[in-house]
This record gives sequence, C-alpha cells and structure tokens, in this order.
Amino acid sequence: MKVEDIIKIIEALGKTELTEFYLESHDFVLKMGKGTTNNYGQVEKAEKRQPLEAVNKKELFLEEINDKNKMGENLKENILKENVKENLVKITSPMVGTFYKAPSPDSPPFVQEGDTVKKGDTLCIIEAMKLMNEIESTENGRIVKVLVENGELVEYGQTLFLIEPV
Repeated sequence: MKVEDIIKIIEALGKTELTEFYLESHDFVLKMGKGTTNNYGQVEKAEKRQPLEAVNKKELFLEEINDKNKMGENLKENILKENVKENLVKITSPMVGTFYKAPSPDSPPFVQEGDTVKKGDTLCIIEAMKLMNEIESTENGRIVKVLVENGELVEYGQTLFLIEPV
C-alpha cells in the first residue's frame, strides 16, 4: 500500500464518526483511532502467512467416527472372546443393515436372553435397502447373549447372538 492511499484512508476516517479503524493485508496491518489514548497510527509489518491446507471437514469427521467405531468393535470382540465358551454358536449378520429385535415397535422381541430356540426360528430382522430380512437360528439351543441393540447399524459378519446348543 502506498503512502498516498494511507493518507486518503486517514482523510476519509476524519469525515466519519468512526473512532477506530483496522485494515489488514497480506503484507501489513494498519490500526488507527481518533479520540483514544491507544497507540494507533503505528504501521506494523505483518508476518508472512502460510496458506492453509484445504481440509475437508466432513472427511475428518467421518475418519474420527470410523476410528471410534473400530475401537468399539475391537473392544466388543475382545470382550466376546474372553467371555465366550468354546461350545457357543455365533449367529452373525449376513449383510450390512439396521438390526431390529421385533417385527414392529410395539411388538415383543423375537427372542431374549435365556429363551430356547429351534433351528429356523426367527431371531431378528435386518433392514437393508428398505427390505426386511429375517435372520433365523442355525441351531437348536438357548440364547446366551444378545450383542446388538435395537435400531443399531450392523456390519457384515458382526456377531448378533450367542447360542448354547442343546
């Protein structure tokens, strides 16, 4: 910025009711004021700034969520491995979708922990692409643990139930 430009700014500021003026450019900072005791009028050379990297906030947010989900899944799997007896059968999700433990919101769940099931009994529904898919028991046995909450998103291969064969 040239000295003439600064003089024009000072003259224009004098004709207004403004008491303070601040202008920052890529290579300088100009602070002025009238009727104040601050140390205005000093021209300071601004430090050269580095351009910010273009960052996609959505991608960072999704990466953070994925990291947290992976940590949660790893924790679930570790707890599962520690607590699972070798004879328990894992019922896993055959697809990615939303887990529902009942046919409708006001209906009782298909199964609960402690229930006895037969091979072919419906255990839950997984909604995938607006299709409701019934997940059936592959064994006769007793439900030892339900590992998923109603309405939770499940992944392919995620363990949903532990069944103790009878």
